[in-house]
Amino acid sequence: MMKNTMVVALFDCCREAVHDDETAPTKKVQLQQNSKGEITGEVFTQVKENANSDIELCTLTFGCKPNLGVQRDSCLGPYYIEHLIKFALKNEGNIVLPLALIDFIDQNKQAETTIKC
Repeated sequence: MMKNTMVVALFDCCREAVHDDETAPTKKVQLQQNSKGEITGEVFTQVKENANSDIELCTLTFGCKPNLGVQRDSCLGPYYIEHLIKFALKNEGNIVLPLALIDFIDQNKQAETTIKC
């Protein structure tokens, strides 16, 4: 909900299936600021009204497919970092998100990444 911000999250836990109608909240909070940049209050607005006004970048990587548990010996975190390092080494030390995570997969081939732009 903040401009020029990207959210990247790594979930190494069991999860339940989510239906399309449950994925997005119907409202979001916008902070009101005065001319000094001080927060003066909160305003709830409909997501649909502002859906195209701001660019939203959110990348979520799950340790398992819906309704499956993560294996006890999961090493998702270290593989995630290793993947990003390999990407950086191939790209003059730069990591471009979310591009770097499009082809990420863990050793158990269970992880999946969802990218919302």
